[in-house]
Amino acid sequence: MAVIQLSSLCSRVVCVAEEAGDLIEKMSRLPLQIKHKQGQGLVSQVDMASEKLIIARLKELLPQASFLAEEDSFLNKRARQSGEWQWVIDPLDGTNNFIAGIPFFCISIALTFKDEPVLGVIYNPVLKDCYKAWKGGGAFMRERNAKRFLRIEKINSSKKLGDCMLATGFNHEKGQETPCEFEAFFEAVQTTRAVRRIGSAALDLAYLAAGVFDGFWEQGLAPWDVAAGTIICQEAGVKVSTFIGEMDIHGRSIIAARPFIYKKLKKALFPILLKKSR
Repeated sequence: MAVIQLSSLCSRVVCVAEEAGDLIEKMSRLPLQIKHKQGQGLVSQVDMASEKLIIARLKELLPQASFLAEEDSFLNKRARQSGEWQWVIDPLDGTNNFIAGIPFFCISIALTFKDEPVLGVIYNPVLKDCYKAWKGGGAFMRERNAKRFLRIEKINSSKKLGDCMLATGFNHEKGQETPCEFEAFFEAVQTTRAVRRIGSAALDLAYLAAGVFDGFWEQGLAPWDVAAGTIICQEAGVKVSTFIGEMDIHGRSIIAARPFIYKKLKKALFPILLKKSR
């Protein structure tokens, strides 16, 4: 890996996310122009304006890096680029929530090296919560009105699966029929304290890293949904994988959980999820 100061770069990426968040807040007062992305939900002019700003700023930070960004991919402006360093961007994860005025959406920015996330920032522009991590540096969070980031301590616990709170999302909302998702959801509801569906995979992973949730699973995801959350979770001591192997941001599925329940969650859900995830 080339010598790049990930800690200082991460702080600058936080500033980029905050600038994009300010733009989103300003544009949210304007009439929204909404388009439907086949199999991917909704997109507005706010998503695209946020992405344009983020890409412009990140080019200044790391000129040698290529980009993999949600709206850019949707518009087919360029094919997936090659190169060791790549920014993976979701300019507004949780667009349905944003359009409805529900304050659970975020900006997700990750830097990958040979497809492995090495830096991640997730920022909620409404609640002002921010989560960040870089490889080997730990994970950090800054809550609303806080002036500085605090390290997220790794949680060691013997909590039973029945006492855990989980999060998930549904591929069905993207136009794909996956009945096993609802079967898995029913199983999780029966065997845990509660299951929540927030509507933003990036925020689900950030909250998991922070200790709000104990586990998360979802399929039908894209790299920009999980790249930043993956490194934040890993640096917070959360085990992350796809349904069928080691974590791969292009793997279309994710299961993440505290080490003390990962195997239990896998044992409970995998026989169901693997029916149609191969």
